[in-house]
Parts: sequence; structure tokens; C-alpha cells
Amino acid sequence: MTRHPLTFEEAETLLAEGDQIHTFVEALTNAGPVLLGAEWDRDDVLNMLRYEASRGNVELAGEFAATMGHGVVVLRTRDDSGPHPPLFLETNDALGAMEEIFRLTRRDPARRSCDGEADAVSSPREDTRCESSE
Repeated sequence: MTRHPLTFEEAETLLAEGDQIHTFVEALTNAGPVLLGAEWDRDDVLNMLRYEASRGNVELAGEFAATMGHGVVVLRTRDDSGPHPPLFLETNDALGAMEEIFRLTRRDPARRSCDGEADAVSSPREDTRCESSE
């Protein structure tokens, strides 16, 4: 999985509007994994983001969390109480734009365009744009 680190400013612009930000973590229980959700005060989220982003611990979340409207993940710093599970933050509609920026700026030098130049976008499927119809 490709990681997409975010600066504090990028993460802040992706957060949902309002005084409260919905969050969730995955917790393991005797019955299996569960998602635990909670509302956090926006100021507390911003303080945490500022701290963790300065350490490179804030990223775009994966597709599953993003489709649930929680497109920023914080890989929180371990403290005396032990490791923290990743914290997923509620995001706004700007998330699609941020994902598109990462998609368009990712370079794969092994993949070439028809004229031999490196393509700006990599794809898991084979590129057939240059094949002739002969």
C-alpha cells in the first residue's frame, strides 16, 4: 500500500466542518474486531494533528476508511501507556481532490508513454494505449 503523508495544513483542509470531528479506531474484542467511534472537539483534533504531522504521522487513509468519510488517519505516537491504534478522522469533500493530486503526481519510471517518456500515472492494469489495431 502506498503511503501519502500529509502536512498539518493539508490535513486541516480535509477535516469535516464544525466544532466536533467524528473519529473511529479499530479495536479487537473477544467477539472480533469492532469500530469504536467518538466525537472530538475540533481544537483537540487540531492540536493532535499539529503534533503528529510534525513527526510524519498523518496520512491519507485507505480506500475503506475514505469511503466511510474518514479519509485522514493519524498514526499516533507511542507513549507511556503503550501503542495507540490508528485514529481515523472525518473528512470533507476535498478528499477526492487530494487523492487526485496524489494520483496525478505519482511517477512510475518503469511505465512509459507511447513516445518513450515516463508516464505520470501508474496503473495496476497493463497500458494498451499504444497498441495498433493491426
